[in-house]
Amino acid sequence: MHTDEREEVTEIPLAELRRRGIVRIADACGEVLVALVDGAVKAYDGVCPHLGGPLLDATIRGERITCPWHGYEWSLRSGECFTVPGRNWDGVEGHRRQTTPYSGRLTPICFELTEQSVRLKRRTS
Repeated sequence: MHTDEREEVTEIPLAELRRRGIVRIADACGEVLVALVDGAVKAYDGVCPHLGGPLLDATIRGERITCPWHGYEWSLRSGECFTVPGRNWDGVEGHRRQTTPYSGRLTPICFELTEQSVRLKRRTS
């Protein structure tokens, strides 16, 4: 099977990222969040690793992003999850609540940082 893959480049001006703090992108290559966290640029897949929720619609407070589907909370700094699963099942017979946060992480997206922009290089088919 032959696939016709192309590399797409999306450029985000650093001035815009500094002004907004976060840029949400949805295009033919997928969904991406690009954030400025304490002066460091971070880029993550816009799909929640828990169950595929739309992180482009997430609530962001400081360095924390909350998925609108199940309320899982993630660090934009590290990609780690702060949420302990099972809250919705507390009190349900036979359910044992986990005591550690969800082990998934936000999926980082590779980027190149220039003097003027963040360049995302992604493949589309």
